Amino acid sequence: MIMHKIIQSDIYAALKYIDNNSIDIAITSPPYWAQRNYGFDKQIGNEKTYMELTEDLGINVDFITGVKLCKGDAISDYDVILLPYSQVVTEAEAKSLKSFVASGGSVIANFRPGIRNKHCQLLKEGRLDELFGIKW
Repeated sequence: MIMHKIIQSDIYAALKYIDNNSIDIAITSPPYWAQRNYGFDKQIGNEKTYMELTEDLGINVDFITGVKLCKGDAISDYDVILLPYSQVVTEAEAKSLKSFVASGGSVIANFRPGIRNKHCQLLKEGRLDELFGIKW
């Protein structure tokens, strides 16, 4: 018998009662940073930067240059690549990201990724539209 349980709680309190690998879906209150202030200390969601958010979530972060990104083996040890405000993406970077996803990696982006060339000119189609399933 499948048991469904809804937990409405501060994440720090709820984690004490949740078994590892027991969550199928988590619905939270986006946006995830610099937006919400629920009025209590150590809340998640009121960080000013991505770095503060990942630090508060206990996630180790590396910075990857475009050069490193284009060396496929240099990113093969990562599970996730986060692209905050990455509107400028070169063709080589887009190709590397697509290959990374095809190999089982995940790419998370916000706000129209890959829509501009290296001269900041708007492209007719974003270089990552297909990767994210975006249709204009």
